[in-house]
This record gives sequence, C-alpha cells and structure tokens, in this order.
Amino acid sequence: MREAFFATPYELKMEIEEKYGELITNRDKEWELLFAKVPLREGVDRGQSFKLVMLVLDYFDNKYISELADDSDLDETYLQSFLAERDSFLALVRHGIER
Repeated sequence: MREAFFATPYELKMEIEEKYGELITNRDKEWELLFAKVPLREGVDRGQSFKLVMLVLDYFDNKYISELADDSDLDETYLQSFLAERDSFLALVRHGIER
C-alpha cells in the first residue's frame, strides 16, 4: 500500500488519471451534494460548515498518509482506532462542543 502512494510508476499514474481523474477532481462536488441534504440548525452557514467538515476529513487523510510514509505498523487495530478518532472529531463538528 505504501508503494501505491509513494512509488507509483509514471505509467500507472497516467492510467489512474485517465480512469479516475474526473472522479477525483469532482470529489468535493460530490461531498457537497451529499452535504446539501444534511439539515442544519437555523443560522448555521452551510458553506462554512461544509468547509469545516472537509478540513477535518483532509486532516485525517493527511494523517493517515503520513503514517504510511513513516512506515508505521498499520494493522487492523490501528485502522479501527484511526477511524474511531476521525468519527469522534466529525461528531464534535456535527453536535457542537458548547453546552
């Protein structure tokens, strides 16, 4: 898996771009369409809320890739812990932190 992120052959990168480039490019648009269905509290700015969710997701994407680069032992236990941590941050965003 590490090699897929850090040592992908040029030919394979081109093939990935051809097959999935549009999907990758439109990822945020797809997330935004899904987010548009989420009911928000009155007065909450939808655009800012979406950006906050994307910041959290991007942070965890980068954290996971960084762990791959550090050659960490990423077993099933780590993955479950990682996903639980990510989900807890998303829950903070969803439910707020102020009483």
